[in-house]
Amino acid sequence: MFRTVLVVCLVLVGASARGSGAMPDYRPVAGWMKLPAGLELGPVSAVAVDSRDRVYVAHRGPKPILVFEADGTFLRSWGDEHLKTVHALRIDPQGKIWVSDIGHHLVMKFDPLGKLELTLGEKGQPGDDNKKFDRPTDIAFAPTGDFYVTDGYGNSRVIRFTSTGRLVKMWGTKGNGKGQFRIPHAITFDSQGRLLVGDRENNRVQVFSADGEFLEEWAESGAPYGLCFAGDRLFVADGRANWVRVLDNAGKPIGRIGEKGAAAGQFLVPHMLTVDSEGSLYVAEVGNKRLQKFALHDPQSWKGKKVLARNSGSTIVCENLEPAAAESVRHIVYTVVSDLGDRIRVNYPGQEGVAKKADWVLLPEAHGFFSKRIETDPRDAFAWSRRGVANRYAGKPELALKDLEEAVRLSPTWADLVGIRGMMFWANKDYDRAIADYTEAVRLDPGYAVGLRNRGLAWHAKGEFDKAIVDYSESARVAPYYSPALHDRAATWHAKGDDVKAKEDLLAAIRLSPRNAAALADLARLLATSKDNKVRDGKQAVEIATKANELSEGKDSAMLDALAAAFAETGDFARAIDFQKKALANPAFEKEFGARAKERLASYEQMKPWRE
Repeated sequence: MFRTVLVVCLVLVGASARGSGAMPDYRPVAGWMKLPAGLELGPVSAVAVDSRDRVYVAHRGPKPILVFEADGTFLRSWGDEHLKTVHALRIDPQGKIWVSDIGHHLVMKFDPLGKLELTLGEKGQPGDDNKKFDRPTDIAFAPTGDFYVTDGYGNSRVIRFTSTGRLVKMWGTKGNGKGQFRIPHAITFDSQGRLLVGDRENNRVQVFSADGEFLEEWAESGAPYGLCFAGDRLFVADGRANWVRVLDNAGKPIGRIGEKGAAAGQFLVPHMLTVDSEGSLYVAEVGNKRLQKFALHDPQSWKGKKVLARNSGSTIVCENLEPAAAESVRHIVYTVVSDLGDRIRVNYPGQEGVAKKADWVLLPEAHGFFSKRIETDPRDAFAWSRRGVANRYAGKPELALKDLEEAVRLSPTWADLVGIRGMMFWANKDYDRAIADYTEAVRLDPGYAVGLRNRGLAWHAKGEFDKAIVDYSESARVAPYYSPALHDRAATWHAKGDDVKAKEDLLAAIRLSPRNAAALADLARLLATSKDNKVRDGKQAVEIATKANELSEGKDSAMLDALAAAFAETGDFARAIDFQKKALANPAFEKEFGARAKERLASYEQMKPWRE
C-alpha cells in the first residue's frame, strides 16, 4: 500500500519574472480554486497574498473573505458581520488584512482570522471631511508604516495616515490635471518608494512621491482598475479593455495578458490583482465572478527538478525555524519547489529551505560535474559518492556501486558515505549487506537519523517488523524533524495490522512536511482501503488524495492510484476506474505496481471498494 522513497502589492519574484523588456509567459491554472460545498462566488473584487503565499479573496456574497492555500485548498472564511460591499483587500507587512468597503464607506483592519482591529470612517455616512470617506477604493502601505487610501468614487483624493490611523495629509480634486483625479481606483508603491495611483477614468497612472508631490504620469495603463508592482513590473487590471497590461518601471508597455471573454485566460471586468513569491499572478474578476490563477512558465526554471549539493557541509536557510536559521544539508537528492533567480527553495521530506543556486547541481548534470571533480582530485570521496548517486538515478546500478565502494575506501569513517553505499545495497535488494552498512554508519555517528531510518526499511523488507519499528522510533527520537521515519513507521504499523497507529504516524509526518505528496497519498489510501472501520473515511481520503495529486501536478501515477481508491470508497466508481486506468497508463508504474493495480481496477469495475 505504502510507497517507500529513499531518497502593498509590492512583492519580489524570481529573476525569470524580473528582467525588464521581456514579457512574462503566464498560463492559466485550470481548476485551481476548491470552493467548499454550497458556497458560490459573487463578483470577485480583490485578491492579496500573505508572506506564506496564502491567498485572501474578497467577493460580494455570503462569507465575503475567503482564504486558500497556494494550491487552492480552502482554509476559512469570515466577514459577514462587518462587511457590506467589499472593494479592495490588501495585506500589510505585519500580515494584517485591510479592506475598503464602498457600501459602509469604511476602511477596516482585521487580523488573519477576521477579528476587527481598526475602523476608519463613519459607517453608512459618506462625506468629504477628514473623518469620512465616500466609497474608498484601495489601500497602500509605505515602508515607513504609513498607509494611503484612495477615496474614491465620491471624492477624488488620496489620504495619508500614520500606522495608527492618524491623518497626516490629503490631496487631490476632481479633474484631469496633474494631481487631479476622476475616480482614483487603485494605489500601490513601486520598488523605488514612489506612490502609483490608478486614475481610472482619466486612463492613466499618476506617480507621486510619498509626500504627495506629483512626479509624472503614465498614459499606457489603459483604465487602471487594479495595480500590483512585482519585481520591476507594474501589472494593471484594465477593466475596460478586459485584459491585464504589463508595464516596466518607467511606465512603458511590455505586453498584455488575456482578452475579453469567459474562457480560461480571458477576462470580464478584471478588477484587482496580485503576484505571489513564486511569480504566480492572481486576477479578481467582477464580471465573470471568479478568481483566476496564472503560473509563470519559464523553460529555464529549476522548479520541480532534482538537485544535489555540490559540496559537503552545504547549508540551507530553514524558514520554518524560529528564527530562521541555516542548517546543514541532511539528504542527497532534493526537489526544487521554487526558483527564486539566484536562489532556490529545496525540499526533501523533513527539511526545506532556501539556498544559493550556485551551490547546487541539477541531477542530470551531476555525473559530468562530479566526474570533472574526480579527474582533478581522485581522492575526492564526496565526488565519488555523488557520482555514484547520479549513476543510480541514471539506471546504472553496477557503476553506482563501484563509485560508492571507492568513496568508502577513501573515507571509511565517513558515516554518510557508508550509509549511501547501504542505500545502493538496499536498492539491489541485498538487505543483509545494507543492514551491515547502516549499522556501521550508525556506529560511526549515533545521531545518523537517515541511517537508522534506512536500516528500518531493510528490516521491513526482510519481514522483521519489530526491528524496523525500533529503528524508525530511534530515528524519530534523534531527529524529531525527520518526517520520513514516521512515514515509513506507518507502513510497518500497517503491515502489522495496526492502522490506527499507521494513521497517527502519517498525520504526524504530514504536519512536519505538509508538501510531502507521497505521505498524503499513503494517508488517503489508508483512509480509503483500511479494513478498520474506525480508520476509513472516503470523503477525507478524496480531499487528501486531491491535494497530493496537485502537489505532484498530476504527473505521479501513485497519486492517481490513491485518488482511484478514494473515489471507490465514496461510491464514485466511474472516477475510480478513470484514475486507475490513468495510473496504469504509465509504463514505470505498470511495471512496478501493475499486478495489484489491475486487481484494484477489476474490483472497481465490479463496483466494489478495495480493502487491504
